Amino acid sequence: MLDVKDKQILQFVQDYKLNLIEPSKMSDEQLETFRTDLGLALKFIKYSRDKKELDDLVTQDRRFQSLERDAFDLMNDITGSKIKPVMRGDKIDMCAAIEAMRMESREAGREAGRAEGINETNARVAQDMLRKNLPLTLITEISKLSEDIVRGIAASLGIKLA
Repeated sequence: MLDVKDKQILQFVQDYKLNLIEPSKMSDEQLETFRTDLGLALKFIKYSRDKKELDDLVTQDRRFQSLERDAFDLMNDITGSKIKPVMRGDKIDMCAAIEAMRMESREAGREAGRAEGINETNARVAQDMLRKNLPLTLITEISKLSEDIVRGIAASLGIKLA
């Protein structure tokens, strides 16, 4: 509460009633009373922590294929999502935007998997070369691993390097 007694300051302060909406505590029926994209945004916010429910909501409700920019921004801002908009004319297709995000995530996962596989292969090559007592410089050159990493692998194998 504002506890100001100075009448000069109080003349600039408005005393409005403020109604707050907490989507997570509202039923779907209550959220449906919002007939604009605000209702969709509130439902999105409500289910944002449950991937399955959110996926079902967005894929089953065709209204998510044609959202106003303000509703889309509200969903992103409140939930902390980083969904990139997919424009369909002057509206945003949230279904397509989420699908694009999924595809980016899958590709990032594949890339991380490829990098991990390459690193594992390079480590195995280094292990084999260490077991054959090949020079450290040759091992780092062929395995593309740093000298510190090769030394760590050697230590884990109980091999002492000069």
